[in-house]
Amino acid sequence: MSSVNLTARERAVLMHAIQAYLATGEPVASRAVLSGSELGISAATVRSVMATLEARGLLMQPHTSAGRVPTVSGIQLYVAALVWREPVDKGTERMMRESFEGQTGVDGLLLTASRVLSGLSSMAGLASSPKADGLRLEHIKLMGLSEGRLLAVVVAQGARVSHQIVEVGRVIPPSDLERMNNFLNQTVVGLTLGQARARLREDVRGHEIEADEVLRAAAAVARSALHSEDPVEVVVEGELNLLRLEAFGDLERATQALQALREKRLLLDILSRVEDTPGAHVLVDGLSEEGELGAGEALGCSLIVAPYGGESGRLGWVGVVGPVRMHYGALIPLVECAASAVSRRLREAMVA
Repeated sequence: MSSVNLTARERAVLMHAIQAYLATGEPVASRAVLSGSELGISAATVRSVMATLEARGLLMQPHTSAGRVPTVSGIQLYVAALVWREPVDKGTERMMRESFEGQTGVDGLLLTASRVLSGLSSMAGLASSPKADGLRLEHIKLMGLSEGRLLAVVVAQGARVSHQIVEVGRVIPPSDLERMNNFLNQTVVGLTLGQARARLREDVRGHEIEADEVLRAAAAVARSALHSEDPVEVVVEGELNLLRLEAFGDLERATQALQALREKRLLLDILSRVEDTPGAHVLVDGLSEEGELGAGEALGCSLIVAPYGGESGRLGWVGVVGPVRMHYGALIPLVECAASAVSRRLREAMVA
């Protein structure tokens, strides 16, 4: 969303009105917009501009005699084009890096990320597990069992280890097993699991190993072992923080937010619809199950999420959940910093 269709004066009034609302939660009158600002215009002019912004669906007047509050669309525009992002201080960056040191497994890393974000934001922190297809293959080994079966051990990025027994119908001699392991580690290690499966299919279709029964068997076993159906999960930490946040306005709203967070299906559905682009994404009133992010007073939760991953692209999301009245300027860079730290730690674990 862009503020290109607003004049400089309209942008300034909208920014100050939303900042005042986020700070107090109260309808904002013209005097509140002028207070502490350097707009250099009269209260009457501010009221006129606010009326224009209301007509455009960016502000609304909850009561006839009251000031105005931002709509969901207004806050979305503020976040996208008007908010000033506060840099994360060096001490916080260092603390975040130190929190992730020693974490080699994906599960522990994401639990730490959600806890760190919850602690620093005083809200709920979340992290989604990576799609297995996007994880890089670090090691694969086939071991012979009795009665024509092989045990396939797969080690993926972030210390994800899986074991699968595959029926091959015959006993594999040690010399053939060694050839199979050498072929697989030379062919697919370093690729993502999805790329590895595709590569093995291409090699067979391209007749590169079609005439070699041993390597053909290796490709078939590996494709089976690399087929992951692990569901994406969401880790949420600090949910009870929401019950202590005055910015919700009342306990009922906070309780509704808490219930929504505990419905992991809803969170997964929301994250699945977030654009796969770099940087943080802000979903204003984002826990609305209907997903209506248009006009209307913002009464629910906002989510700030940023992608973590590597050269192969996004693996998952980390972020915070809290009331719509949150400090976006500080929290957006904080979430992006956490996502960068998770990505960095995953890369370090790959080369360790």
